[in-house]
Amino acid sequence: MDVVLDLMIHDLDIMLHVVPSEVKELHAVGMSVLTGKTDIANARLIFENGTVGNLTASRVSDKALRKIRIFQQDAYMSVNCLKRELTVTKLDGALRDASNFAQVTSNRIQFPGRDPLADQIASFIHAVLEGSEPVVSGHDGRRALQYALAIIDQIEKGSRKFQAVC
Repeated sequence: MDVVLDLMIHDLDIMLHVVPSEVKELHAVGMSVLTGKTDIANARLIFENGTVGNLTASRVSDKALRKIRIFQQDAYMSVNCLKRELTVTKLDGALRDASNFAQVTSNRIQFPGRDPLADQIASFIHAVLEGSEPVVSGHDGRRALQYALAIIDQIEKGSRKFQAVC
């Protein structure tokens, strides 16, 4: 399975949920290294409100990688999905250096070591049994799928195969 549909789609869903704006532009690159499908992909989403989000999903790196990076006018957020860690970096107007320039501060938040796939399945089963709304609605899932397919389409229109230059 393509890494975009296997892994990145979950990150897309998170980003689309977090950023309260529509996507204005989407740029994607990726390539096949191990399989006949895309094994490493990077996507950049530019939102109407100026937020820029970068997603990377890979199964060819020497270490597992699933990152979401969100750039806003007032903050930079980096989410390491595998380490379950969020880092928020922003300008702190109250903290000043000797020249009275505002300083950059970072806050790292760790999330408990839970199994996201098990949580997703449990949430779905609960919604079915209780007749309640699932955490991720059908509309949200469809929207994430729409952008995942657009990412795959852009990758397929570009170069997908690694070619040695030497």
